[in-house]
Amino acid sequence: MKRDVWFVFLFVVTGLTIIQALSFSDNSQANFDNGTYNNSVYNGTAVIISGSNISGTFTSRVFDAGGLSMWNDLTNENRTSSLIVLYAVDAQSDFWKSIDSGVSWSLVKDDYNGGDGNGATDLEKNTTHFFLLYNQDLWISSDKGLSWTKINDDYNGAEGQKGDVIGIDSNNYIYIIEGDQDVWRSTDGGNTFSKLVSNFNGGNGVVLGLVINSSGAIFAVDVHSDVWNSLDQGVTWNLVKDDFNGAIGNSVDDMAIDSSNNLYILDRQDFWKSNNNGLTWNLANDDINGAGDGNDRLVSYADQNYNVYVIDGSEDVLKSTDNGTTFLKVNGSDFNGGNGNIFGLNSMLDYSSLSFQARNCTQADCGDGDWQTVNSNNINLTGRYFQYKVFFSSDNSLITPQLFNASISYSLVDTTNPSLLIISPFNQNYSNATILVNISASDDYIDEVWFFNGTTNVSYSPGFYTFSQDSTTLRAYANDTNGNFNGSESVTFFVDSVAPDLNLDHPQSKTYGINSSLSLNFSVSDSGIGVQNCWYNLFKGVNLQIGNTTLLNCQNTTFNADGDGSYNLNLYSNDTFGNKANSSVSFNVVTTVPAINLVYPLDSSYLNYNSNIYFNYTVDSGLPISTCQLWGDFNGTWRLNQTNSSTLTSINNYFIVSNLNDKSHKWGIICNDTQNRMSNVNYTFNVDTQNPSLTLSEPAGTKTSRTGIPLSFSFNDSSPVNCIYNIYRGINLEIENTTFSCSNGTGSTTFDVSVDANFILNLYVNDSAENKNSSSTSFTVTTSSGGGGGGGGGGGGGGGGGSSRTTIINNTVTSNLTLTKELTVGSISDLLISPGDEKKVTLSVKNSGTAFLNDCKFSINANENVKQWFSDSEVKDLAAGEDYDFIIGIEIPQDAKGEKTSIQISLICNELTKSTNFNIDVMDKKLELKFLEVGKSGLDKVRVLYSLEELSNVDQNVEIQFVLYGKNNERVANITENKIIKAGEKLELETFIPIDPNLYGDLNLLVNINSDIYSAFVQESIILGKGRVTGLTVGNLGGRNLWISAGVIIFFLLFAIVMIIRIIRLRRKVNPQLRSGFVKKFFKTNE
Repeated sequence: MKRDVWFVFLFVVTGLTIIQALSFSDNSQANFDNGTYNNSVYNGTAVIISGSNISGTFTSRVFDAGGLSMWNDLTNENRTSSLIVLYAVDAQSDFWKSIDSGVSWSLVKDDYNGGDGNGATDLEKNTTHFFLLYNQDLWISSDKGLSWTKINDDYNGAEGQKGDVIGIDSNNYIYIIEGDQDVWRSTDGGNTFSKLVSNFNGGNGVVLGLVINSSGAIFAVDVHSDVWNSLDQGVTWNLVKDDFNGAIGNSVDDMAIDSSNNLYILDRQDFWKSNNNGLTWNLANDDINGAGDGNDRLVSYADQNYNVYVIDGSEDVLKSTDNGTTFLKVNGSDFNGGNGNIFGLNSMLDYSSLSFQARNCTQADCGDGDWQTVNSNNINLTGRYFQYKVFFSSDNSLITPQLFNASISYSLVDTTNPSLLIISPFNQNYSNATILVNISASDDYIDEVWFFNGTTNVSYSPGFYTFSQDSTTLRAYANDTNGNFNGSESVTFFVDSVAPDLNLDHPQSKTYGINSSLSLNFSVSDSGIGVQNCWYNLFKGVNLQIGNTTLLNCQNTTFNADGDGSYNLNLYSNDTFGNKANSSVSFNVVTTVPAINLVYPLDSSYLNYNSNIYFNYTVDSGLPISTCQLWGDFNGTWRLNQTNSSTLTSINNYFIVSNLNDKSHKWGIICNDTQNRMSNVNYTFNVDTQNPSLTLSEPAGTKTSRTGIPLSFSFNDSSPVNCIYNIYRGINLEIENTTFSCSNGTGSTTFDVSVDANFILNLYVNDSAENKNSSSTSFTVTTSSGGGGGGGGGGGGGGGGGSSRTTIINNTVTSNLTLTKELTVGSISDLLISPGDEKKVTLSVKNSGTAFLNDCKFSINANENVKQWFSDSEVKDLAAGEDYDFIIGIEIPQDAKGEKTSIQISLICNELTKSTNFNIDVMDKKLELKFLEVGKSGLDKVRVLYSLEELSNVDQNVEIQFVLYGKNNERVANITENKIIKAGEKLELETFIPIDPNLYGDLNLLVNINSDIYSAFVQESIILGKGRVTGLTVGNLGGRNLWISAGVIIFFLLFAIVMIIRIIRLRRKVNPQLRSGFVKKFFKTNE
């Protein structure tokens, strides 16, 4: 019984494992042998390069997923290795190498310098090249010594001294110390040198060793056994240790450094070591080549694995694996065959590597697939068949990359389109522009849902969206992670949420001398559904005098006021959606005396001139006006100034006064009518003709903080003032116009800046009479003092190299290294583009100087509307010599006018700015074609539903060509039609493109539009499946077909249940008690 149940259980588990194990693996020789080896072999553990080859390939078998699948990722286990190769140069200018740690040597280059004579001084390397110093010449090799080029034939010009040692730091700066102890440096790879310091050790003798640690500290040892260092790239030098070997005597042969920055000095047959940057030294070995061998030392070197090498005068190679404590001879003798002493010893690494390519295919032999480099974590290829290829390479036949296993995961492609339904909005009118958008989208692998709002595609999330006024047709779209696409039925709704535009012209806010037939004049319009009603009411004080009164057809009218008093008239208008506008005015009625209204100067106003001042007023009365008088204190005493007895109107009357003093003045108008009824009105105004005086005291000089920078100034003015400042960093606006409080003759505030730089602050003071003054000041912000350098190595007469970092801080020295700031900006070709088009252009730039450029970004110099066409810039720091491409997105609005626009684009870094110009020529769009739906019709046609709109108000005869292109841009189907469209007309059309019934896969649909006055094209990507097509938006194919997996899982579970029940029934015949026990336990029965 138990055995049978376990059998069923294992059967189910195996089935489920088969379902979910959507992957293939090569992890044994039997698997790999299904592929093809080329200069490669499986060695029992891994695939490697075979024999003495240094390259090879392995091509896998063709993997069959059994159906259209998405190939997801390619994982593998591999190992690559490297080999340290020693290199040496001898007195005969021959260049040697050893690939077995000095045991055997082979000649790389015979006579590296040709006819320039035999000899060498020192050998050094950077990360990619060897550099060989010989007297005043500097040679370089980029191929590990096979060929050499003289990069500098007289590094120190006419000085005549010969170089003794050479060193290179992690910045690839090259240092040479010559016989008179002058220090020279090159920052351009050896092309030019400059002298940093003369006789750096004060006449202490020749330098015999030079090394540089990983922090950029330079160490040198001279013939008097003194050890020196420089912490500022060779500019200044410090004595680290006087007489490193004590009383043993003054002598040095070479200096070396290992990867942990331990220093070594070779002194004849003695070997010294320091592990504290040269402060103290220990004698590690006092006879490196043992008793009986009196050959003195020449060169020393420490490789990347802490092995220390010495080659002595008889060309014997000695090796230490314990930091110089013990040395063993590793070669026979005289490895260069009597070719003379060795003058340089160094190393470089040989590497091995492997890389992958893959292809997806529809044929069983994968013959229709193209090899391509893929992202192994996201292959993103679709097809039934798959194959990978591995490329093996090595610099040396002694090392090989190893591929232990490879696995490919995949998933069956989902072919079901998402289900879509627009729940809201409805096909109705809305008086609110903010409308709930509720879209139901269902799919097991839904990726993105969006809708077209009549103008643009909008990414959807449940919530309220604001729509434009007027009619909108909304359609929803969705795709899943497997690229299946669907569109919903459209809904059309009308939005008018804007109240009518209502302007009340009369009555005005003034005093009227009559109370009957007062004009009610206004204008009203509505850009949406249209005006429905207009009405008004009138209050006298708080009492309603005229109730809501409808104005027929919203026409102007007249009304009567109930005697003298203060009135408030309220005017209203609404549209058919209930959007309501209103406007109100307060006015006075005086019928017992003339009604006077002072127009100019206004009460408590300020004037910045004192002559030809017009004093404007109106006077209104039911009786004729007899006289009006101007009164004022213009001379210091309130008295009559002028009288007007001529014709007076209710519209515009005035007096003119000149030569007023700067001060506050009062003025008034007195009028009487023919019945000698009199009234008067008084106002106050100010005359101020002087600009404010201004003294700006801060900011000034250098500030050490970017925050809380003070702005202080003093001013003098007789009127209230307004204060504004802005700050510029070069041509760049750092702080835009900012208003702040200032009064009582002083002003102060603080501000922050974003970077260290030179700035200019502009201050503006404006008084109430619009008199102005301004002042500017420059200042500098500096918050840091810079940093230090990097690491390096040594060798030969100059020492070894390292990779770890150790910072040595002995004192603070300011470097005199000059950094240049240069920026090269490429050109952009002129663009011819249509409204609604999107383009991407590339701005290629290069930091052509030696200084680091910070926070670089592009900026568009054009009017504000044009600036909106461009995407925001990314921000990028540019290292010296770095090339970079800024990608600029350009989106032309649908309503852009047809014209040529000149664009200036600037690359702005904190340190400097460079610009270039190009033109955008926007064509007038005279036709617009939009895809509405693309779908397959039967097996041999593609149906394209589209709209065509005429935009130039001219009848056009249009030729429309529909072309389908395959993935290799080959034409696979096309059809041409002619349509006549009238001026301003919009048509909804469809066409059927005949296709091969076997055509499917990724396609491009191109539509060419041509008429007598316009030409354009529209292009979209589509995916044509067997029996379906998706288009307009195609998602990223991916995911797993979980429905298929779930169905198969349910099948296995049902099968297992049936098998268990049958087993129980069979057992019951043999042992009835088994049923009552087993069944009760597993099926909870009551039997």
